[in-house]
Amino acid sequence: MATALPALFIAGFIVFVARCAIYGMPRSPRIDKLAASRLVPRVILEYGYWFLGLPVRFLVALDVSPNSITLSSLVFASSAGVLFAEGRFGPGGWMLFAAHTADALDGMVARATGVSSSRGAFLDALVDRYADFAFYLGPMWYFRDQPVPLALAVSALIGSSVMGYARAKGEAVGIDPNVGWMARHERGVVLGCATVLAPIVSPYLVWVGLGSIGLFTNITAIWRAVYVMNRMKPAVPVVDAVDETQPDPRGNV
Repeated sequence: MATALPALFIAGFIVFVARCAIYGMPRSPRIDKLAASRLVPRVILEYGYWFLGLPVRFLVALDVSPNSITLSSLVFASSAGVLFAEGRFGPGGWMLFAAHTADALDGMVARATGVSSSRGAFLDALVDRYADFAFYLGPMWYFRDQPVPLALAVSALIGSSVMGYARAKGEAVGIDPNVGWMARHERGVVLGCATVLAPIVSPYLVWVGLGSIGLFTNITAIWRAVYVMNRMKPAVPVVDAVDETQPDPRGNV
């Protein structure tokens, strides 16, 4: 698996690039909804969706429900967290990729079968929050006696949670703060690659992955907060009406 999956992914990417050169790069509406500023190039994100086209057709043929795929992403994320806690970052990285793959597949299957709904979107968002905690708690436990990587893991968890909340709250008040870096699937690519490659290249890649996520997600959280605040109407002070028929309590006329 350590060589077969990367080889398959790279071979597929070469085919995708060749296809883009001939027919042009596809543009998925889902990618358009991500933050306008991206660290991961769009071609990689589009390749991910194109690569999942065959599994989507397979799942549709098997009549697998989108909600069950959503819940499976939490199982994969929890498994990744356990593997990270044990220091098994390579297998944990593959489980993390599986979690994010399931997170993408549920919506794709829902749209392919015409069952997209706000109920499914709510479940997906809720599971995403649990999944974030599940796999970030893993490295936090593993690095519990090492202050630097522990702080990086904590900052990644905080930033990931707050930046998502900032966008959700902004949308709730009618303002979509579509700005910033390290959207959910970008975080999956960064941390997944860092953990999968760490046993091969250097264990410090995990530090780099967590640090990058912690830095950019917290910057994005603040950026989104400022974006929303600057576009909200200022509060209008309420002035009590004065009844001129009543005497002024201060003795003024």
